[in-house]
Amino acid sequence: MTQADLLLIHQPFGDYYGTYRAMEEFYEAGKIRAIGVSNFGLDRYLDLQHFARIKPAVNQIETHVFQQQKAAREYLKKYNCQIESWGPFAEGRKDMAAIAALDGGESLFFSHYDPQTVEWFLSIV
Repeated sequence: MTQADLLLIHQPFGDYYGTYRAMEEFYEAGKIRAIGVSNFGLDRYLDLQHFARIKPAVNQIETHVFQQQKAAREYLKKYNCQIESWGPFAEGRKDMAAIAALDGGESLFFSHYDPQTVEWFLSIV
């Protein structure tokens, strides 16, 4: 049996309650591993999750440095719903040159090529 990993409702328009109920049936039949929503503001998300038999596992929302969705993060965490970001780099609309300038060309943690690091890794296996 083929099983989809995730099925989302893209926008809270039209009969999204009917669509969600159909997705719940697919989930209960084992055809989908997880169901969720996309672009649901907190008002629509909270209302849907309250009446849903299967709570949304994911809300795919716009998140990036310019739109951090702090309130959404707080509430979705409270209701055990994972954020899946769309546009995590703001589609390159701002700050890409500044981000590129941050590249130092080396790890901030350790070098996998340093002999002492290699010896340490070998000592733990």
